[in-house]
Amino acid sequence: MQIKKAIKKGFTLVELVVVIAVIAILAATSVGVYFGMLESANRSADQAAVTQMNKVLLLEDTLGDVDSIFDVHEALERNGLYPEDYTALSKGHKFYYDRNEKKILLVNGEGEVVYPEDQTDKDHSDCQWYSLNLSIGTEKVTPVNGEYNVAKAEQFAYVMNEIEKNNSGDVIITLTENLNFNGASIAIENLTCDFTLNGNGKTISNLAANESYNDGLSSSFGVASKYNAAALFGKNSGHDIKLENITFENIHIRCDGGYDGTEKAANNTSLIVGEFSGASFTANNVTIKNSSVEAGRNVGSMIGLLYEQSNTSVSFNNIVISNTQVKVHHGRSSLLVGMIEVSTSFAKFEMKSLTVTDSKVVKVGDFATTTIKPSGANYYGSSYADAYFVTFGTSAYPILESALITYRTLQKPSTPELSAITSTTDISSLR
Repeated sequence: MQIKKAIKKGFTLVELVVVIAVIAILAATSVGVYFGMLESANRSADQAAVTQMNKVLLLEDTLGDVDSIFDVHEALERNGLYPEDYTALSKGHKFYYDRNEKKILLVNGEGEVVYPEDQTDKDHSDCQWYSLNLSIGTEKVTPVNGEYNVAKAEQFAYVMNEIEKNNSGDVIITLTENLNFNGASIAIENLTCDFTLNGNGKTISNLAANESYNDGLSSSFGVASKYNAAALFGKNSGHDIKLENITFENIHIRCDGGYDGTEKAANNTSLIVGEFSGASFTANNVTIKNSSVEAGRNVGSMIGLLYEQSNTSVSFNNIVISNTQVKVHHGRSSLLVGMIEVSTSFAKFEMKSLTVTDSKVVKVGDFATTTIKPSGANYYGSSYADAYFVTFGTSAYPILESALITYRTLQKPSTPELSAITSTTDISSLR
């Protein structure tokens, strides 16, 4: 019997190419299916989050008068939801609170509502939206002759990012349109350059911030606290700030802790800059309206804490503060400048044409430190809109709802009552 020898035959090059191609097709199909399933799962998770939050808001039934995104945060946090951690999983999507509809919305990158379904066909052009996690995108804008012409909120956010990254070079911004930030935060920790904002008669609206930047130990109370928060700059030392011909509307800052070690505790807080020293601060034709700032102490609408130094110059000219509240947890705060730390003298301090309507300093919270005076301070005083200056010899911080500026010195002045700052004045004469 003849045995045939088996002949081994390998794959041809063509066959190998075909097999590789088939595997590639299967892999590509699988990857596409996988990512499609992943995006579908992300979308479902986002929709579930929206549904959950809206159920809570419906049960709360307290959001008829929302001033800022922080009112929404409070309602959700009371029910164990922490909206600052809610970032949409679906690519390019964001969560917003719609003030008109009183609902959380899932919005795609084109600004279209994709959920809840009863909101997808509605016209939202006139609605007021708040970013749930205070975020905003950026759009690159190139300076021309050293000046940024800004027409969008995203462009302004880009410039603020550049300031934070580059740490050098003076910045001049001119607004060409009104900017609506939809409740986002653009605040940065430190101003690292001279900064000029020419509003050109335009409005910046709906900014929010709730982050303080510096931890510290209070020498007066010996407990941990946090410092420096604002809508623009947490702290500035040695760099000039100039604001002109601009309105700030619906700007809300809430760093509402105190001397209890909580995450949001903050002192030296304002809508513009938390702590300022060693440079010039100029505000010409600036309006602040329908806004609020809430924090521990040294709280004001323009500047939180102002350190008096021989190279510090401050000028307020034609300032309007309307329907704005400074909410303070433990004292020494005022409408315009939360507190001035008086030790030497200013190069210049002037205030001309200031109008205040429906605005006041309000004590909030229940902290025991409200009526405790630091042992190192012997004198506190405040300048009033109704033209007089008052000294305080008691052991309590001043909580004066009409105070414009609060001063603190380490030595008590010789006279108990001093003239108000109503025109160009060297602040050293007020001591």
